[in-house]
This record gives sequence, structure tokens and C-alpha cells, in this order.
Amino acid sequence: MKLIILAVFIATVACLVAGDPLPLTKRDGFPNSAMKPMQCPSGNTEVSCLVTDSSWPTNDFPCGQDTIRNNVIKAITNGILKKTAADDVEGSPPFELGTACQGGPLYKFQHNTVTAFYVVKTECDCKAGVVPSCSNVVEKSQDACNISKIVYCGASSGQSHCAAK
Repeated sequence: MKLIILAVFIATVACLVAGDPLPLTKRDGFPNSAMKPMQCPSGNTEVSCLVTDSSWPTNDFPCGQDTIRNNVIKAITNGILKKTAADDVEGSPPFELGTACQGGPLYKFQHNTVTAFYVVKTECDCKAGVVPSCSNVVEKSQDACNISKIVYCGASSGQSHCAAK
């Protein structure tokens, strides 16, 4: 009994000394950009700000019998931004893609049972020797003079395929 009272006393003192727990801060989202060497339209490989554009879904959406959750899409975009190996090229897309996804290599990234399909549109305007600043980049700017936008084309989950809307 004395041990229980001692344990409660120690726990109470520890809580009083430590104070209130730190408030939890909800994270607004995942990083929106990364620096990567990308191939420019001229054929040169230059450091570019890799960003997701506004075509990516921001809410859960149905895909056949499944629902693709927003947190899965965020994990996919974060994975694409952090990926150090070459992107996986999709040779034959499983569904009709929008016009924004035509005419260039189509890439895919898989997270569990969901595969996202995307294209990368690169613009390079940095002067020789200038390295772009990619912190919190959304659009091309003077600081982010080389930018590569990841454009969402669609996703598949199981046997269901869903094109971008």
C-alpha cells in the first residue's frame, strides 16, 4: 500500500514539475516542393523546383468500388517529391487520360493498392550558374526560375481506374 501511495505521489510531483502537455499542432500538409535535377525542354539536365500543381485531388474520391483517401494522395505526392531514383514510366496507361497528360512520358507511383499516374512539365529559365530557390514554391518566379510541375492524370485502385476530372 505504501508503494502505491509513493507511486501516486511521484507521478503527481512529476506532472506538477513538467507542467501542461504541449499543445498539438495540426500539420497543414506535406512539403510542396523539392529540388531535383530534371531534363529541360532544351535537353540539358538542370536543378529544378519539383512541385505538385493544382490538378491533384484535395478530397477523398470514389474509384470503382473503392474510395481513394486524401491522405493516400498526399503520401503519393510526398513520395514523388522525395524519390531519388528515376520515375517509373508507364508504357500503356490503363484508361483514357485528359489532354494535359497527352504527348509526353506518363509516370506512375504506387502506395499500397493505389497507383497514381502523372506527367512532369518542366520549364527552365535560370541563367547559367544560377540555382533556383525552391522553398515554398507554388509557381515559377524569379527565385524559382527552373520549375517542374507534377500534373495529376488519374489513379487506379485494384481493378478500377479513374481519370482526372
